Amino acid sequence: MNPILFRQAWTIWLITSLFSLFQFFLQVASNMMTTQFMQTFHIDAAGVGLLSSAFFYSYVLVQIPAGLLFDQFQLRRVLLVAVSLCGLGCALFSVSPNFETAFFSRLLMGAGGGFAFVGMVFACAESFPPAMFAMVVGLGELVGMLGTSIGQKLVPHLVIQQGWRAVMLGCAAIACALLITLFFALKDQPKAHQSELSLWKNIRYNITQVARIPTVWLAGLFCCGMFAVVTTFASLWGVPFLQAVHHLSYLQATSHIASILLGIALGGPLAGWLYGKIASPKFLMLGFGLASLCCTLIVMFYINLPPLALYICLIGMGLFCSIYVTSFSVVSSVTPAAIRGTALGLCNAIALLGAIVFQPLSGLLFTTLEHSSSNLIENYQLSLLVLPGIMLVGLLSIALVKAKR
Repeated sequence: MNPILFRQAWTIWLITSLFSLFQFFLQVASNMMTTQFMQTFHIDAAGVGLLSSAFFYSYVLVQIPAGLLFDQFQLRRVLLVAVSLCGLGCALFSVSPNFETAFFSRLLMGAGGGFAFVGMVFACAESFPPAMFAMVVGLGELVGMLGTSIGQKLVPHLVIQQGWRAVMLGCAAIACALLITLFFALKDQPKAHQSELSLWKNIRYNITQVARIPTVWLAGLFCCGMFAVVTTFASLWGVPFLQAVHHLSYLQATSHIASILLGIALGGPLAGWLYGKIASPKFLMLGFGLASLCCTLIVMFYINLPPLALYICLIGMGLFCSIYVTSFSVVSSVTPAAIRGTALGLCNAIALLGAIVFQPLSGLLFTTLEHSSSNLIENYQLSLLVLPGIMLVGLLSIALVKAKR
């Protein structure tokens, strides 16, 4: 690879990875502010689940359009608009006077953030040789998860001292800094694949072609099942669950959730490296997925787990669920370059369905159980049974994939 192109590739990777880090922090920020949201907006657990999942409604809706836009237009221009939406959403959320405004603000954040991960994966596919693809995507996840893990340890102190509104205003400032960096550091690159069709015909063609590839759907369901550790547990209910079931303090619980993200940060590059070394990666994906499911069940149902064992299991949940990054390698390997962005967008959209469905569903289940039972531990365990359920669906989906790498 040409040294200049190689340097450009890593510059693009770094900037898109930082944007992915930022949007991922916005995804999981709700778990650090659950109680504060209840107090500020006068809502119950179901309301918090709905507010948190608002980010994912718009996030999922823009996934396929994001892939189409990356296929059609310059990466830099699309990302500038996306970061602007994120920053606007954070600023509006920080001053939201009521639930409705906060909900709309989360929708704006999700609409902008929906371009981040797909942009990073698309940039890696376009800029690096195929043999490096899984590894660099895993390294991108390392940046996102490690950064968010550090934030998970530091931000709760800021929430206690300054309040959640100040934290979200700080996120708006970070978005402005990222926007300036994107504007000056990224350059427009000529598109390698130009279609002779008109824009709307090309969009229809891309969607039709991608929808006909079963592996894209199956890989997306696997990604959804594994990433549910983040969307259903780490992003929202993990902190109150650990407080109620394992009797941790607020700061201890947020620190323990950070260990899940640390596990993903460590596991992402490892999963990508192993994917490139193993002839039949399906068995690697099944093995990691089963291990993550076992760790999840232990955390959920072993109430008297020793502190060290609990910490190890939480790291294991993240380490083994990080195999979801290889879903995008599976998708990239079965789609032509001209429709790759659309395929990656569809895969990521399916992956985030867990947040749209299971965040509000688990909140609704908890609220319903709370009305009929005073057993807080049992209520949390039953309402979060959706997590191992979707993980099993993901494992079944990847088992049905027939093609080898």
